[in-house]
Amino acid sequence: MIQTSFFLYDQFLGSMEVPNTAAGSPWSYNSRAYFCPVCGEIWGRVACDRKTLPLLQWTTIEHTCPQHESHWHPAGTFLPGNDLLNLNVLPPAVIQHEFQVHLAEYERKYGNS
Repeated sequence: MIQTSFFLYDQFLGSMEVPNTAAGSPWSYNSRAYFCPVCGEIWGRVACDRKTLPLLQWTTIEHTCPQHESHWHPAGTFLPGNDLLNLNVLPPAVIQHEFQVHLAEYERKYGNS
């Protein structure tokens, strides 16, 4: 198992373990740095344990931070695409963050009614 940790800006949100095989899992061996194309900030990181895989590479994901809207995904989500199918393995603080991000996106699109 590979220890994978989530950070929102500099705040640690928690860790989860990912199987040593990427098959069947959206969480690959690469650590991810989430880059906002609007403000230029690295607003999020999903860091895989380098002790387990010392040659691990970082991948940059271009996705808007929580402060900037996106036309494709909720701003500030760690889970663009179909990664929502794997909520049961995420740390509780990441699930809470994703709920807030998706609720804000819903309210932005459809209002509070």
